Amino acid sequence: MFRAPVRAVFGARDHKHAGDISAGITGKRLTLQTWAIVPKVAETDALLQRSDKARRIVREIHPELCFWGLAGKAMPNPKRTGPGFQERLEVLTQCWPGAKHFVDDVLRGTRRGNVKRDDVLDAMVAALVAAQPESELRCLPPSPEVDEVGLRMEMVFARGSGAGETDDCVNPPLSLFSPLVAEQVEEAKSLGRWIYSRVGERQMPGDDRHRVGIALLQHSEDVADGTLVLLENGLPGPALALARPLFESYVRGVWALHCADDDEIAGFIESGRPTPWQLAHLIGALKETAHEVGRWVSAQAQQIPALNDLAHGGRLHVLGHNASRTIEPGYDGRDLETLVRLGIELRIRIAAEMFALLADEGAMDELQEIAGRLDRRPVAR
Repeated sequence: MFRAPVRAVFGARDHKHAGDISAGITGKRLTLQTWAIVPKVAETDALLQRSDKARRIVREIHPELCFWGLAGKAMPNPKRTGPGFQERLEVLTQCWPGAKHFVDDVLRGTRRGNVKRDDVLDAMVAALVAAQPESELRCLPPSPEVDEVGLRMEMVFARGSGAGETDDCVNPPLSLFSPLVAEQVEEAKSLGRWIYSRVGERQMPGDDRHRVGIALLQHSEDVADGTLVLLENGLPGPALALARPLFESYVRGVWALHCADDDEIAGFIESGRPTPWQLAHLIGALKETAHEVGRWVSAQAQQIPALNDLAHGGRLHVLGHNASRTIEPGYDGRDLETLVRLGIELRIRIAAEMFALLADEGAMDELQEIAGRLDRRPVAR
């Protein structure tokens, strides 16, 4: 899944120029894959803007959404693996018995450098969905918005014979909540693996203060991992409910490392909570003692009312489940992007704390480079 180009890049001179334009508008540059399809995207966009007939006929799909709809579940294996290829071919064969024969013919008549195996399946599932009558099509989101030129922002799919309408309440694959969420989840997972490769099984300071602080920061990382697992399994509501514990574990960890005195650490070990335990007090202490960390957590704390709402199942969950006539999962992809970005930022900050304790300058330099690539502000040293 790669990012759709903004219209402003249609007139770009080259890939670099398009990347500069995109970065100025969205904060993200274009991949080479996206740049390669810009002419076709621009051509299709122009057709849809000028032709009412085209707008009634041309619909947007995503192959994985189509497979999910026909099978009634997400495909468990990546499409480029052997098992993933066979799973998708079986779904196609259930809809059209001649699918395997057709795929074999195409693969025999083409070179893999020109036509990849999974591309054939993607084209077939799009064709099968396009062949369905309008009454059999469903769209995501169920009540799509329109963009600045009036085009519907939706993806369509069809239900297979084994996927009853009751499955409509099941969330689709992660990549379809937002064009960015799946990409960010992979970034977060990659970052987590890299941090573990540099920190795992290394000896940390063993006094009470460091044991408490490091354990709390590890808990924050565990919660961040939990949000990724939930998102990957199509469960945005429970993932968003972890936003506050994700943030609060980090605040408690850095408070233990930088602010708490020995009596407070002893009290925390005995009671299981800081004294004073209110989050606002911990943030105030960090602002006075650890200025850069304090400023950052103070800025993030402006989100606390929303985090409380998400953690305790309040108004935002109600709004997220109510469509025009039904109650169904319908979370804003932007909220999920914000959640994953928060997890990435916290991982970077937690890694910085760990590398500082280990006096590992090499790892800290690598972390600075990674933070830059992920468009995160470099960590304070």
